[in-house]
Amino acid sequence: MAKKKTTEELLEDISNKLDRLLYALAINAVKGKIQKYKIIDLFILGYKPREIATILRTTSNVVSVTISNFKKDRKKEESNAKEKERH
Repeated sequence: MAKKKTTEELLEDISNKLDRLLYALAINAVKGKIQKYKIIDLFILGYKPREIATILRTTSNVVSVTISNFKKDRKKEESNAKEKERH
């Protein structure tokens, strides 16, 4: 007879399965997009750079640079929008 799993072991199993499911959904959500937009979309969805790198099979550095550029561009756009409001 199989040994009964503890609550902690069962929760760990559920957590692992949810992680795999979320990764599969994330991959599907960005399917067919350019890598830059895949990274940005996953970042907006709340994934960390290391997780995004794993999902997209790239390096954390590529992801971090892309996110950094995205944040800079977004700040620039917000600044330009505020400037237009003043005039």
